[in-house]
Amino acid sequence: TAAMAFYGYLGYFLSQRYPAKAAYIRLVMVVVILLVGASRLYLGVHFPSDVLGGYILGGFCLLLGIEVSERFRSSSSH
Repeated sequence: TAAMAFYGYLGYFLSQRYPAKAAYIRLVMVVVILLVGASRLYLGVHFPSDVLGGYILGGFCLLLGIEVSERFRSSSSH
């Protein structure tokens, strides 16, 4: 959950700052998020359903964070 929310938002933030490298930044963040989930499975500290649930919950938190950022940005520019 934390990896999805944190690295996802970091990717969003950096993509906004460096639009020319946005595709590369997003790819790197997706790979990092997937590797964190895979490491949890490999180490045996979570079941696949735990990782999937974490991705879903983290994705929701990520979307919420992006929405708040977009609203803040649009209200600041007026």
